[in-house]
Amino acid sequence: MEKHEIVIVGAGPAGLSAAVKCAKEGVKTLLIERRKIPSHKYSVVCALAGSNTLKKLYGIDASKFGGNPISNYAFFRHNYSVAGKINLNLNVKNFGIALTGKEFEEYMLGLADLNILQAIVTGCARKEGEIVLNLSNGESVKTKILIDASGPLREPSRMLGKGWNPKYSWTHMGYILEGVKPEEFGIDSETAANNFYPIDPYKQLADLVVEPLGQDKVGFTVHVLTSLRKKSIFPAEMPTGENLYSLCKNIAGETLSRIESEYREQIQKARKAHTYWGVLPHGIETPPYDDNLLIAGTAAGQGPYILDAGFLNFCLYGSMAGDVAVKAITEENYSKKLSEKI
Repeated sequence: MEKHEIVIVGAGPAGLSAAVKCAKEGVKTLLIERRKIPSHKYSVVCALAGSNTLKKLYGIDASKFGGNPISNYAFFRHNYSVAGKINLNLNVKNFGIALTGKEFEEYMLGLADLNILQAIVTGCARKEGEIVLNLSNGESVKTKILIDASGPLREPSRMLGKGWNPKYSWTHMGYILEGVKPEEFGIDSETAANNFYPIDPYKQLADLVVEPLGQDKVGFTVHVLTSLRKKSIFPAEMPTGENLYSLCKNIAGETLSRIESEYREQIQKARKAHTYWGVLPHGIETPPYDDNLLIAGTAAGQGPYILDAGFLNFCLYGSMAGDVAVKAITEENYSKKLSEKI
């Protein structure tokens, strides 16, 4: 059984940021990810507010992520029961960048020499003060410190008894569309649009985000906000693979189809280069630490959704988790200080 000082599960923004921090410190670290990276997993507008702090503390320069510069964020409030829309344009120089997951991952992989293993965690347990993970490839690995950045699946955390209990969640489904210009969606190459739909069949808040990823490529994503305070529509354990897709389609699919109908002409002429879906939980009550377990990013419900500020927050919290993990190797129970850092 191979032993690592730190194991990180999940190579999203938080997991990659944690891995880069650990690798730069010279700590023997393993990053486990279920898919091959880099890949087009999603599109996002990354707001650059706070990027100087991330660069100063952890050397991650968001201005070099690549992607397409954004100088305007446009809001549209769309209500089916009231004719017309309420418009608001937020013109901010160097507001952010619209990019794909592949562009972000390529930048991060260039920051450090990362040890990445493509596998799925099938088992996780504490043994003699350490954590042992069983993997889908038949291997097992042992670690002193585990960082769970596996997203809403929270695979290792759930296996260690840390439940999934968010107060509300954004379920999203969307596409990267190629062969269509941003102007055909009412925006330009430097404007991202967020169109709110306050009323849908389930009395939930929904929105459409259109992101210009280049002269002939856009991100088209529908989010549906679901309150979980009274009755959860999610199972006790988040499903994976096709089952997760089915869950997302059940929650957001009808809203996506309805909103798509408004843009039928644009979508029909485009090529759906990539389809993505997922869940972004918020308001998780479980603390993001438990002795030698740290939870970061979406798995911990970190990062506000508003104005796409969450993306850099995922990077920041992931870097913090990596920082704490490195110190936790030599300082007993140091991981509990993560809450103080946050």
